[in-house]
Amino acid sequence: MPTLNICGDADSFAPSHAVEFFTLRGGGGHDRGDDGSSPTPNRLAILPGRTHYDIFAMPVMIAATRRFLDAP
Repeated sequence: MPTLNICGDADSFAPSHAVEFFTLRGGGGHDRGDDGSSPTPNRLAILPGRTHYDIFAMPVMIAATRRFLDAP
């Protein structure tokens, strides 16, 4: 099941923990190729200066979620 992890870099946990979780889900383990032929179905977005309190009102969070949900 593809997952999208979105977090802020100013939250109560270090961004490295989000990266670790992303890696455990199969993300970041390989180059997708310069033609994009080998993408991972999982995505990670770390938004600068944000926490779980204010991240949901950010247009970039909404855009990232839409791109993920609209992907084939």
